[in-house]
Amino acid sequence: LLLESFGATVAAMITAANPRSRRLPAAENASRREQLLARIPAGHHMVPTVAQDPRGQWPDEHGILVFGLAQDEAIDLARAFDQYAILWCRAGEPVQLLWASAPPSPAAAHLDQHGAEYGGET
Repeated sequence: LLLESFGATVAAMITAANPRSRRLPAAENASRREQLLARIPAGHHMVPTVAQDPRGQWPDEHGILVFGLAQDEAIDLARAFDQYAILWCRAGEPVQLLWASAPPSPAAAHLDQHGAEYGGET
């Protein structure tokens, strides 16, 4: 329903925070987020996001959900900001974790096989 409300069939959740899982100061993450926003092509609807560690061991990561952005463009943006992955949404399908670069460890690669765990239909 969220995709429909923005007239889109796809969306990508992207962050610029904590590149390659390296914690940065909040001010630096905020600056990187502004740089990411500046690189989103005009005409795309966006919604701010906050990714939270359910165990509370990692700081909140602010990002954006970009509607209608092509998958390759979303992955290119993630790579430009040294991110491992994006969340990819397509109408009627489970949300997918898509790697933008090699995962940080073999244990993290396991997540790729269980993308459906990240949500229901969009």
